[in-house]
Amino acid sequence: MNTHAAITGFSLMAGFSGLVTGFLALYGMRLLMGVFEGAYTPVSIAATTEASQPQRRGLNIGVMLGCFALIGLGFGPIILTQLLNWIHSWRGVFVIAAMPGLIVAYLMYRIIREPVHLSIDRPADTGSKKYAWSAIFQHRNVIVGTLALVGAMSCIFVVGAIMPSYLIDYLKLSNSDMGFVMSAIGFFGAAGQISMGAISDRIGRRPALNLSFGLGIIFLLLLARTGGDKMLLFLLLGGLSACAFAILGLLSGPVVTEAVPAALMASVAGIPTGVAEIFGGGFMPSIAGFVAQHFGLQHTLTVGLFGLIGGLILSFFIKETAPRFVGQELEAQT
Repeated sequence: MNTHAAITGFSLMAGFSGLVTGFLALYGMRLLMGVFEGAYTPVSIAATTEASQPQRRGLNIGVMLGCFALIGLGFGPIILTQLLNWIHSWRGVFVIAAMPGLIVAYLMYRIIREPVHLSIDRPADTGSKKYAWSAIFQHRNVIVGTLALVGAMSCIFVVGAIMPSYLIDYLKLSNSDMGFVMSAIGFFGAAGQISMGAISDRIGRRPALNLSFGLGIIFLLLLARTGGDKMLLFLLLGGLSACAFAILGLLSGPVVTEAVPAALMASVAGIPTGVAEIFGGGFMPSIAGFVAQHFGLQHTLTVGLFGLIGGLILSFFIKETAPRFVGQELEAQT
């Protein structure tokens, strides 16, 4: 599926969500939103990788993925709540929220061009080679990167799901203070993806991952031992988010896409994210809920900590692919 088609479908489903009147219809719309989002993410990573100069891939993918955290988790809630005060109808807010996506989809349709190896009119002498989809599993970074991303996603989803209750019920913060602390996820997450993506272009993908996992563990340990100081909580949660989202950007982007032929970039970009969403986003919050119920809410952060520790260990087995260090692009010639 093309990026502009996926964005169009996602935006339309978001707008229609504000018009439905029943639960099943709303559920169907949200389900389709997930399908279109899942179709967009790997293709967008592959498109950004192919359009980037080798020495800027980490930065460019970080900027692209960082917009999700910055707009969706940072500015998005602020903008939408202000729209709600102006429109006085959550249905209208959904419809308006769909408009930017449709505009972006049109711009993508006009600007983005298919790479040579996917073009139906490509020259016969391009040397383009076809690969079986299963060929992506022949590369170490795909297997190791996917498992490491499960650990990082476990931390992201557990902290995101548990933190509001942790702040209010355990640390006794007010709702407004909780909202302030939680806003750190979006802003710092975007900053981490962009900055660490750029740093990985300079020092390599594996050292950047090692650093992100290591700092993430430190921030999480400090966060779990911090009381009700909202500013300190904001900074520590921000540091953790910067590291976790940096890991997400690296493992779903250059670490795996640089390890496979160009024809498999879109496929390989979806594997780590899809598997990590299922296990890190599906199973791990349930485990955290079990821990909260039987051992106490304060121990749920330990689930995310184990995920980061496992990811740190795995990150040392990542094969370096940054063009600055391997001396050549690890892509098939097209």
